[in-house]
Amino acid sequence: MAAQKNYSVAGFISRTHGLKGELKVKLNSPFSFTLMLVKGALMLNINGKPVPHFIEMFNDTGQEVIIKVQDINHIDQANKLVGIHVLADEKLVAQTEESRLNLLKDFLLIDKNLGKIGVILEVVEMPAHPLLKVDYASVEVLVPLVEDFIIEIKKRKKEIHVELPEGLLQLNS
Repeated sequence: MAAQKNYSVAGFISRTHGLKGELKVKLNSPFSFTLMLVKGALMLNINGKPVPHFIEMFNDTGQEVIIKVQDINHIDQANKLVGIHVLADEKLVAQTEESRLNLLKDFLLIDKNLGKIGVILEVVEMPAHPLLKVDYASVEVLVPLVEDFIIEIKKRKKEIHVELPEGLLQLNS
């Protein structure tokens, strides 16, 4: 008997797209859509069980992915899948999250009020949330990577724009 995989919710089908059965998938986090595929199939949570749906086409637009799944050829069929959770293998999600965080190394951290803080030297994994080790005024400081602080991540410019609470950087000195 094959070992059963554990799945995590990676997103959901947000709405239909067009009239020929295409769907829009909204991802919970910006990890790669292709990593969610299992042998060319997208796992959907149908009645509490992972059910493969084979992908005929997909277009990754960033946070949303437009997909066409096999045997769904009309908007009426596609409407039945709206709201369904998209699943990903928990092992892949953990690996993807870890590698995604490591990609932040060498990004420039910029605060809304203070301006340029410094370059991210390392991402430190912690149970509550990751910490960014940053060179700030020739001192290494730890900045919590918390969604509430993040304004924008500019991947091409390798910048993370944040609004840090007043005095946070002084806690490190």
